[in-house]
This record gives sequence, structure tokens and C-alpha cells, in this order.
Amino acid sequence: VEDDIADAIRRLMKGKNRPDSLFFENNIIAVKSLDVINQLNVRVPEDLGIVSFDSRDAFNYFYSPLSYIEQNLQKVGDEAIRLLLATMNDRTSPPAHIVVDARLVIRKSSVKIKNPEQGSSAKDAGKKLLRIS
Repeated sequence: VEDDIADAIRRLMKGKNRPDSLFFENNIIAVKSLDVINQLNVRVPEDLGIVSFDSRDAFNYFYSPLSYIEQNLQKVGDEAIRLLLATMNDRTSPPAHIVVDARLVIRKSSVKIKNPEQGSSAKDAGKKLLRIS
């Protein structure tokens, strides 16, 4: 899997339609991708914005601390156990759709530094965001 992640990031970053931002679905993918992004000498956030799900201590030590979606894991676990017990007690219970609040923690990795040589406008911001899952 790690080789697949590395290959995908290399193809993306060397491709014709290179994204200006990446959103990683989990921090395992984010950490491996950051390794490849560093090898390619891609600067975060100057060349590429990054956001990931969940915090990880390692993100604090990356030269550009990562923005992330903070989830209430206690609430996710509580809801999972509640649904499991309900299903065990009544195997005919319908599937449930649960929404747990999350919070975007904005840090340096997703704050675009404007290059004075390049024009940019608000309508272009995030135009080429790509989700990696």
C-alpha cells in the first residue's frame, strides 16, 4: 500500500494538471505522502496546500504544521458501540446514519502564501483540490 501511495503522489505532482491542494482521508496516507512530497522538493504551502483527517503528533514537527479535521473520537466510539448493541438486541433494526461534529483546525499547511509574481484571485482558491483516500 505504501508503494501505491508513493506512486500516486509522484504521478499527481509530476502530471500536467498538478493539484494546488490535497486532502488526505487519514493520517497514515498523509504521513507517507509527506515523505514523497519532500523528496520531490514540493514546498508546503507555497506549491501545495495540505489538509488531513485527524491530528498526529508528527504533524507538529513537519516544517509546515498540517491543517486537519478534528473528530470527536469518543463520540464516534460511543455511537459505534450503541449501534452494535442495538443490532445485537434487534437484528431487524434498520441501518442508521449518524453525524458526529468535527472541527477544521487551520494551520500553516493550508494557508496559501501569495507569490507576488503570480496573480491569484479568490475564485481560483482551492480550484484543484484533490481528495486522497
